[in-house]
Amino acid sequence: GMGVSRRQMLIASGIVGAAVAVPVAQHVGWGMRRFNADGPQLGSPRPGSWSNWAGNQTATPNAIAAPGSESELADLMKSAVLPLRPVGSGHSWTGLAPSEGTIVDVSRFAGLIDRDAEARTATLGAGTRLRAACRELSEAGLAFSNLPDIDVQTLAGLFSTATHGTGRDLPPLHNAIVGFRLATPSGELIDVTG
Repeated sequence: GMGVSRRQMLIASGIVGAAVAVPVAQHVGWGMRRFNADGPQLGSPRPGSWSNWAGNQTATPNAIAAPGSESELADLMKSAVLPLRPVGSGHSWTGLAPSEGTIVDVSRFAGLIDRDAEARTATLGAGTRLRAACRELSEAGLAFSNLPDIDVQTLAGLFSTATHGTGRDLPPLHNAIVGFRLATPSGELIDVTG
């Protein structure tokens, strides 16, 4: 039979209950927002607080930091009030990002940094939204081999949460990683390769 995606079912189904109707409406509105690297674009219930797109995860952290360089990130890692949690687009339903310590917004680490035409690889910022990454990779003659039905997540978020696409025999998106740079709690920057 013909398959129906989760998104099609939630948006078009007449049997979706009231408990799902509000998050679906929020998600549709959230998915239409334009994300950029000019700073946090997350919905916050009040100044100094953080909320995911659905509003089911919230926090009033000691600080919400948006470092703009690796050195700023390294300094933050050494001095932040703990616990420290990274946040991307705020897409997850789960409590991955809420912290009463420091929330680190990675949105300023966005865009195509480098590409190697011969190796057919590209280096993208961790805060690059999937939609933008696909556009930039396409302009470089590259693409992911598989994609999910939602494209507003950051690369760091979708790689670290094992976001998958469609197709039983297609790999999850993190399978495309050949290496990444990691900032440790001591502020050290480590290049990790496979």
